Amino acid sequence: MFTSNNYILKLAHDIINSLFTELVIKLTIGRSKVSQILYLAGYALKARLFAAQRKPLLASFKVTYRCNLKCSHCPFWNKPSPAYMDIKEAEALLQKLYRQGVRLVIFEGGEPLLYPHLDKLVEKAKTLFFSVGITTNGILDLDRANPDLYFVSLDGPRQIHDQIRGTCFDHIMDNIAAHPHMKIIANITISSINYLYIEQLVRFLKGKIFGVTVQFIYPFPGIKTLPLDYSDRTKVLDKLIRLKKEGYPVLDSFSCLESLKDNHWKCHDFLIANTEPDQTLHYGCYLKHRLSSYNCSLCGYAVHCEASAAYDFNPGALGAAKSIFWD
Repeated sequence: MFTSNNYILKLAHDIINSLFTELVIKLTIGRSKVSQILYLAGYALKARLFAAQRKPLLASFKVTYRCNLKCSHCPFWNKPSPAYMDIKEAEALLQKLYRQGVRLVIFEGGEPLLYPHLDKLVEKAKTLFFSVGITTNGILDLDRANPDLYFVSLDGPRQIHDQIRGTCFDHIMDNIAAHPHMKIIANITISSINYLYIEQLVRFLKGKIFGVTVQFIYPFPGIKTLPLDYSDRTKVLDKLIRLKKEGYPVLDSFSCLESLKDNHWKCHDFLIANTEPDQTLHYGCYLKHRLSSYNCSLCGYAVHCEASAAYDFNPGALGAAKSIFWD
């Protein structure tokens, strides 16, 4: 009697799970680079063999919608935010993300440094995940928490940045300069307001921070800032590609910068998880659970592009992940 195909697939699934859930996980305890490479190699194999193993690797963890700025392109600062999440509940949510496969977590907001227990939450996260980051507007003291890296939002030279976010550019730069021991990456959100000034900002930031990443604004309902058409996208991305070739610390990969010109990349959104301040947990695209309808052709989330390309073993995207999360 011949064994059915379903039985063979189930048997193979059990063998792979046995190999990589028992042996590899025992070898991947801790945050060493070797253990992380072993885990990711196991993940890459399992995810390709079995659709059920395509689990998230990166989580955006929103601790609050509250913010101390009112940026023109942000849909969150004026959104009602629930009471601050209990620290025990937040830690339990981190444990859940870890069990579901997440290994990189970025705390976001609003302004996450307003969350009163962020330092404890970061320390808990560092016992679980390969890398822990915080995305901040850079106004508050960065010593409030000790992540592996900070993403500080900077959207142009002083006049342009302050036009978008309020008068704060000089304060942010002073705050960055006061923390030379920290790994700080400037994250630039590109829109119709600032796209002509991105090159000037990147040149200004060289030597002051670890590097620069970019994303394009998505036109959330009610925001005042407009996205770029593909023609203007291409112009600013070509400038970023040239700057990267000249040695400026643009951390986005060449392949991602090329792909964002017309969004011709394949999105593997199962790699992403998103949590909200009310502890709601979503999987996949950053937009699909926040909007009743959305337009993928307008997507500007470079992190999704890089993660998807890295999953497809794109060398540049793998190098970008290494630079951002491990170097």
